[in-house]
Amino acid sequence: MVEKAITVSKDIEQLRDGIDQILKTCVMDKEELNYKEKELQDLLHEIEFAESLDRKYQKNFISKLQYHRRDRRRLKDELFLIEPVARLLNEKYPNLINDLNKALGKCRKDEESLKSRIYKPRTTVLKELLENAEARGGQ
Repeated sequence: MVEKAITVSKDIEQLRDGIDQILKTCVMDKEELNYKEKELQDLLHEIEFAESLDRKYQKNFISKLQYHRRDRRRLKDELFLIEPVARLLNEKYPNLINDLNKALGKCRKDEESLKSRIYKPRTTVLKELLENAEARGGQ
């Protein structure tokens, strides 16, 4: 029978990486959304202060505005989904990533120690059994 290796550390690593990704994505999306708001103001000011807009420019401008609004919506939707989880993690478990890193280090160390583990008998029963077997001639 082939024994499956114990790799709890891989599960801890995936958990940590998933949580870290949620937290980082939330921060990045908020920053990008803030930037998108500034871009929108720039676009609106362009309309406000433009002297005259030819058809080609209007078409390009509308395309740019549409792309901007869709990208902004994508960010808002993603934030809508991940922000509650990120808020919970930040408020209730602010040290979770560090704690998981510590647990991961200990788990990896323990997994290595399991590979070279040997059993040390606590009693003499095994020794006595082997001696009796030898005395009887291996019968």
